[in-house]
Amino acid sequence: MKRRVRSQLGGTVLFLLITAVVIGGMTWATVSTLRLARTNVKEQHHAAVYKTLLQMDSYVGGILNREVERPCSDYRGFHTKRPVIRSRVGNWESDAGLVELPSDILEYGPRHDWIELYYQLANGVLTSPQIENEGDDWPTIPLEVNAQAIRRARASWEKLESVLPKSIASRRQTLGATGSALVDASATTNRKPQAENQSQLSKKPVGEVRNSVVQDYMQRAQRLRDTQSRHKTPPACEEPAVAVRNFPGMVKHAPSPLASHARDVEVNIECGEFQQPSWLTVPGSASDKLLFQRECHVDATVIYQGFVGDWPLLRDELLNQTQDELLSELSTIFDEPVVSGVDLVSLESGQPTHITENEAALSWLPVKLSVPFSETRLATVAWRSVRGVLLASWGAAICVLVVAGWGVRSLILLTERRMQFAYAVTHELRTPLTTLQLYTDMLSAGLVPEASKQDYLLTLNRESARLSGLVEGVLEYSRLENQKVRLNPVNTDAQSVLRVLRENLEARCKEAGVQAVTQNKADTDQAMCIDVSIVNQIAGIVIHNACRHARGSEGSQVLINLVSKSGRLDLDVIDSGPGIDRSDARKIFKPFRRGRGADAAAQGGIGLGLALARDWASLLHGRLELVARHHSEMGGAHFRLTIPTTVRS
Repeated sequence: MKRRVRSQLGGTVLFLLITAVVIGGMTWATVSTLRLARTNVKEQHHAAVYKTLLQMDSYVGGILNREVERPCSDYRGFHTKRPVIRSRVGNWESDAGLVELPSDILEYGPRHDWIELYYQLANGVLTSPQIENEGDDWPTIPLEVNAQAIRRARASWEKLESVLPKSIASRRQTLGATGSALVDASATTNRKPQAENQSQLSKKPVGEVRNSVVQDYMQRAQRLRDTQSRHKTPPACEEPAVAVRNFPGMVKHAPSPLASHARDVEVNIECGEFQQPSWLTVPGSASDKLLFQRECHVDATVIYQGFVGDWPLLRDELLNQTQDELLSELSTIFDEPVVSGVDLVSLESGQPTHITENEAALSWLPVKLSVPFSETRLATVAWRSVRGVLLASWGAAICVLVVAGWGVRSLILLTERRMQFAYAVTHELRTPLTTLQLYTDMLSAGLVPEASKQDYLLTLNRESARLSGLVEGVLEYSRLENQKVRLNPVNTDAQSVLRVLRENLEARCKEAGVQAVTQNKADTDQAMCIDVSIVNQIAGIVIHNACRHARGSEGSQVLINLVSKSGRLDLDVIDSGPGIDRSDARKIFKPFRRGRGADAAAQGGIGLGLALARDWASLLHGRLELVARHHSEMGGAHFRLTIPTTVRS
């Protein structure tokens, strides 16, 4: 018993270890797969956002590249120039006199509707090439082509004339007024924040979306700065007379009386790049405006040039160019329609600080791109992308556990069966072998009286037969297990089968002292094709068990009933014994098992009888079953053998 408990405990521990390994491995694989799927979805989301940011930055960058190419003189409505006259005859050149030319801004207006007003701040004087300023001695030219833009610029000038100088001065202090205009402000004033961001990036896990957003921002900003540098107007030189007219207040290089020509002294003019715009709050305006500005050097004089943009118009233009494509990509990523939620929101600063994973800053506008994004949706999309693989994997893991459990259980049962077999066989063989050895020793030693020798010989014969039956039962069970038993069906009828069974029944019952009762409810003339020897062996085992349990009681008897119907044959065996306990009913057909409720007199054999009988019944394509543990009339067990009337070999 202890050995059996240890075997079951060891098998249980082994199965639990296998379960822990499989479940642990599958849990780790599931978590890793979901994490990878979430990362993939984030990367797809970021790729779509990054593509949109590139489109928006390219649009703004293209505008700034064209504006940085604009000559410094275009920020005056009319500017002075001394053209060169070339002669086709004689191939000579000659300088013409000073002429006044209209600015492209005045003549053609802004290239985009969202640009409201161009401005220039020189020596504390704010002017605009689109506005006629008092004191200007330039000619007045009616320009019908640009009339609407000029009217809009004049309306803006009325609101901005008082606030622009203060905003330019404030921006100058913020970005550093004394620094060179050729160095981008984001590389000077924000060097420390960028270094801190890079330090934080090195400490955070690789693949985090926020890190990618910050890195992309810096890369895009650097690329736009590089493109502006390539498009920037190269430095120029002008004679003082021209420079003084184009830039009022220029007195440093006025013509000297000793100079042979006014152009012996030149004025160096160099303009820088456009910096990231700042927000401009205009009284009476529904929304803030964007202030784009660059710094130019006319010798030692610093002037500021730029333009004011209408943010709502620019935002609508950027979204109209990119929103539909972005929403389409997001719908593909999330596998559900995404029709809204994309927006551009203003930032206090253009740096990508304090933004979430569904936001990303544009590199050359102080705004962020807000995109639909949620952790719940992310988890749902990630699960949908891998659920097939995960469910299949978990199904395979469960199958592995079922197979492992079945294997461990089979191993335990096999171990128990071997132990039971060894115990039952050794126990049952010991009695006849002991008897054989004792009696043969007494007979050979001449210790048995002559009158008792016959009894001794009969006992030896009975024990030999018992020993032979035990060995034959084990061999037969082994043949059944190895499927080496072959059927031998013969043609017969119900009456012949009952006659053979009656002879077997009466002999066994007479030997056990039990009354035998037979009933034939089958059609005696019904033809059958069955293996009579196997049917007789099955019936013999069941009848033998019934006789052993029924003997010893008053009026003990065994009833055998034969019934044939619907192409099958039913053989019922009922005894008048004590019946079968509920706990024994579940295991009486298992090999090497004997009921614990049986009395000591009935405890014989090694527990293979009913197991052999059931296997033989299956071989005949039938079944042997316990119909009732306690028969309603006779009180004992009721067994039924059901086989087809025609059996094929």
